[in-house]
Amino acid sequence: MMKKQILETIQRHNLVKLHQHIVLGLSGGPDSMCLFHVFLELAKEMDLHLYPVHVNHKFRPGAAEEDQAYVEQLCETAGFSCRTFVIDCVKLAEEEHLTPEEAGRKARYCAFAEVADQLVKRGISRSEIVIAVGHNADDQAETILFRLLRGAGTDGLSGMRYSRFDETGNRIIRPLLDVKREEIMAYCKVQNLLPRMDSTNEEEKYTRNKIRLSLIPHLEQEYNPAVKDTMIRMGKAAACDSDFLWQQAQDVYEKLVKKSSETHVLLDGRS
Repeated sequence: MMKKQILETIQRHNLVKLHQHIVLGLSGGPDSMCLFHVFLELAKEMDLHLYPVHVNHKFRPGAAEEDQAYVEQLCETAGFSCRTFVIDCVKLAEEEHLTPEEAGRKARYCAFAEVADQLVKRGISRSEIVIAVGHNADDQAETILFRLLRGAGTDGLSGMRYSRFDETGNRIIRPLLDVKREEIMAYCKVQNLLPRMDSTNEEEKYTRNKIRLSLIPHLEQEYNPAVKDTMIRMGKAAACDSDFLWQQAQDVYEKLVKKSSETHVLLDGRS
């Protein structure tokens, strides 16, 4: 059921094609373990090439190293070489004046991009490479609510996209974006995946954690039991509006460029 659901998302949004090279973020948590397990099956059917990447953020001395060893062993057992990056995100946050969350995110995506660049240097076209990350439907609801609280516009309220491109042209995909967290946990249990659990996810000192642990449960109890579904539905509506507005702007821009080009040709002919 999980594989079918993820495959439907992949097909609906054209996330992966045959023979593709997949740089896959593998933290060892439930989301990434589910993603990795499903892609192991899809790899056989679609001739996919998987490159699991683990980032040790050094946030949790001892536990972080245990997570790293666990993921590396998992990959070795599955027949893959895990590309591991050890990055001091506390130091990174201090040097670049970032929050710990921002530093961790930057470290992860820089690591993914580096592996993608290594594949390009090996002669693989960047268009044949995608970076797969494990954001799920609950993450999407939390993201939209977080942005709503900060006063986001249409683009922000669209939430995370199923697919986007980073600054260097790497395509990042989110195959689990239609899957709820409880479904992922159930899948891990049924498949005996034994994911690692990050204790910092239960600390409310991080804004995102406060939203997940306190705000959403309060909204569900006092205002709307289906608030997460409501956020996701609003995000999809906002995404449609955003895409329409961007397309209209693109059409106008192309007409203006064409008109400007024609004018320059005419002026050149008169000189």
